[in-house]
Amino acid sequence: MKTKFIREELDITSPTAANWASFCREMCQDILIWRSGKIGGLGVVVEIDESKSGKFRYNRGKRVVGRWVFSGVERGTNNCFFAVVEIAPAKSYSQS
Repeated sequence: MKTKFIREELDITSPTAANWASFCREMCQDILIWRSGKIGGLGVVVEIDESKSGKFRYNRGKRVVGRWVFSGVERGTNNCFFAVVEIAPAKSYSQS
């Protein structure tokens, strides 16, 4: 969410809007981590994704400085997992 939108909608200053956006991001992260757990099983479809969040470095190319996030959601339920990983995930995933 853009701080400009927050500032205009709530009629608050830019630093306050930035603090509010940071608080909202932290709350979303805490909820995802709290709800994370083992998911899947025999006959259960789990949709997985990896992404790297951060900012472009020097506004050049596609290099992003940040952390890799690995997540998954059980199809048909709200069960999920969320993990920050230190290295890039492998490009191939295997079924267990």
